Amino acid sequence: MTHKKNRKTYDHICIPDTTYVDYKNVRVMRKYTTIYRRIKPRYYTKVPMVVQKSLARAIKNARFMALIPFTK
Repeated sequence: MTHKKNRKTYDHICIPDTTYVDYKNVRVMRKYTTIYRRIKPRYYTKVPMVVQKSLARAIKNARFMALIPFTK
C-alpha cells in the first residue's frame, strides 16, 4: 500500500510582504512562467487557486503592457 508524503508547500507570493500580485513586478512573474513564457500550471508552482488566478491575470496584464514578452 502506497502512502502519499505530506509535502510542505512554500508559497513565495503569500509571504506577508507580498500579498498583492502586481503586474509591474516582472521578477516575481518570471518564476511562474516557462522558458517559452507560458504560465506554469498549479501542480508545478504549488500555489493556491486564488493566487494562481490572480497571478495569471497579472501576467496577462504585463504582456498587454509589453513588460514581458508573449513568447521567447
